[in-house]
Amino acid sequence: MRKKIINVILIILSSILTLCLILLSIMPYSHIISSYIGNFSLAFPYVFISLIIVFIVALIRFSSWSLLICLIGAGCSIPNLLRTFSFSPELETKNTENSISLINYNVHYFNFFTEDNAMDYIKYCDADVVCLQEFACHKSLIDKFSLPAIKLKLIKYPYSHIEFLGGNKNMKKGIATFSKYPIIKKEKIDMNSNNHGAINSYIKIGKDTVQVINCYLESNRLTTKDKDITKWAKDNEPIKEIYHKLSDAAGKRRTQAEKVIAKKNESIASIVCGDMNDVPSSFVYRRLRGDYKDAFLSLGKGLGNTFHEGIYNFRIDYIFFNNFVEPHLFSIDKINKSDHYPILFKFEL
Repeated sequence: MRKKIINVILIILSSILTLCLILLSIMPYSHIISSYIGNFSLAFPYVFISLIIVFIVALIRFSSWSLLICLIGAGCSIPNLLRTFSFSPELETKNTENSISLINYNVHYFNFFTEDNAMDYIKYCDADVVCLQEFACHKSLIDKFSLPAIKLKLIKYPYSHIEFLGGNKNMKKGIATFSKYPIIKKEKIDMNSNNHGAINSYIKIGKDTVQVINCYLESNRLTTKDKDITKWAKDNEPIKEIYHKLSDAAGKRRTQAEKVIAKKNESIASIVCGDMNDVPSSFVYRRLRGDYKDAFLSLGKGLGNTFHEGIYNFRIDYIFFNNFVEPHLFSIDKINKSDHYPILFKFEL
């Protein structure tokens, strides 16, 4: 009797998890489903790991129905799994003298102007192109984080494309691309959102021109209080509020992603990078990546999480590139200058 009860529980658990995984496998392709529960894509790694645990228990208990259901769930998860995990790089890493280096980094407003900020890291890396999200500068021209002062610190980058998208009485917030090579064309991609947006820069490198789209899509705007899961069990209100925030942000990101897609120039070397604020199993990731390749999946390994804050760890910062770009190297630097890790991409045109 006890064995039957355990088997029934295993069947129920495996069925629930498999249904969730089927839904998650459809979500990247369905605008309608994504509109209602787009934020559910955050749960994919946890649901999949839970299915593996149930599968192991079912194997030990010889629960054949549970095993079959788990295998169906695992099979449906393969596309999302291949976007989320990189089991082995598709390409071999190269590092030649002809490599051009690009860093993408959400600097979290330079950690609110504290001494321990991302500026030293940017100078140390000495990349050819630097794409920054949550860029900020002080309005006072005599402040050490004024725009002239920042440009002086980044004197190796004589060319820049900066768009300010919001701010407060003391500082301006925006998005910025710095380059050692001439930026011959600049375009703002308006997202109609405070502090979020994208810029389209055409950079002349030798005889070639490369398009670099630097994105900062809508964030979930979760507060420290929202992220405190110890309070969720005591009160349902935080859960409802978090759901509405996540749903609202997911809807805005879908609209913003379409604006970026419209600016892709596939007739030349093109790179789309930035803080997308969405995971690889999401609708936004699939749409924004399109036919481009994901630098992490091409050259990285593992989960590749780029956002880190307590228990919250996700891959939401990306570098996509088209066939005119030959990838050489990709790395994630695990430094704690921001709530995001910087990602480095080396390539050749």
